[in-house]
Amino acid sequence: MTTIGECFFVRFIRKAFSKQTVFLSVIVAVFLFGLSTKTPAKSPSKHLSQTVFKVVPASVRPSFEDDLDFENLKESILGSIAYYQRLPSEKQFLFGKDPFTATH
Repeated sequence: MTTIGECFFVRFIRKAFSKQTVFLSVIVAVFLFGLSTKTPAKSPSKHLSQTVFKVVPASVRPSFEDDLDFENLKESILGSIAYYQRLPSEKQFLFGKDPFTATH
């Protein structure tokens, strides 16, 4: 013969270990484990410390030629100028190691 306490305990165990509860517990455990793991800090790449652009005198610059019309180039340049004019004048950009403002 079972007592009221035993029936309550059996119902509690069945409810506590239902498929949905176990599934949700596994998902929460995986999520919390993912939050607790630390990713190692990446050291700066050797390539990032190298100079990408180098200022050269005009006498050594190559001659660039283009066989396309200049209308597309003009449209692109005007679009870039319009973009930089919308930026705050103190906004800085790095070109290699040289900083330039948007109004440069």
